[in-house]
Amino acid sequence: EVVMSRDGDQTVDLQDRSIMANNSGADFFISIHHNATGQADDYWTDYTSTYYHAKKGNYEYEPCQHDLARFVQRDLAYVMHNPGGLWSFDGTHSDYSIYPGEGFSVLHRTVIPGILVECGFHTSRLEENRLDDNVFNMIEAWGIFNGIARYLRAGIPQINFIADSSLYNNGQLNMVFQLSDKNGIDSCSIVTYLDSLKTGYEYNTSTGYLKISNNNIGMGMHFVRVIAKNENGNHTLPYNKAFELNDTLITKLSLED
Repeated sequence: EVVMSRDGDQTVDLQDRSIMANNSGADFFISIHHNATGQADDYWTDYTSTYYHAKKGNYEYEPCQHDLARFVQRDLAYVMHNPGGLWSFDGTHSDYSIYPGEGFSVLHRTVIPGILVECGFHTSRLEENRLDDNVFNMIEAWGIFNGIARYLRAGIPQINFIADSSLYNNGQLNMVFQLSDKNGIDSCSIVTYLDSLKTGYEYNTSTGYLKISNNNIGMGMHFVRVIAKNENGNHTLPYNKAFELNDTLITKLSLED
């Protein structure tokens, strides 16, 4: 089921697009565009690019968005017979390369995993003619769809919070999760955070249980984040959870988005 921001030639505010996406209940946000050069007499520049939010090393960077961008870029560029931008090996780019430290509004304001595709340049005379053809529009749509399908076929690792094994006792925190994927979890890919800081963990490859411990954490609101990928290279969807520790001696954790 596709939820569209509009079905006519009208402008929708960037912030409203993200609100619509966040309220849609959709699994992914795909922002579809056609590019333009900054020079009025440039009729030949034409390539396909797909953007993800933030860069590796930034806390805001979600690897799963980069994964989705790679799959969509490959199939979209293939059906359009277009190269990717010269400054990227595979045609995917961080939106920080356009707006450093901020990125595209529709990507940093949207909660669900999202990417932005620049299918081609409508300022190119060749591309302009193709984009006027409904059959070619369907080919474009097929490229995006096929990329999403291949991404899903590669699998998305799941994270489940094990409430019965997670305890807080007088400053000692133990949180237990289970990582699962039919293709297997790459144990070297796991990264965990508490309150935006990387933290240590224990991972049992046999059970898939992931344990995060901290012996000096106070009461109140805290945040946990977990990232891992499967053996096909696909990462978990964004897992950023808030939880509260109260003044009870032992409190079972309740996680909420």
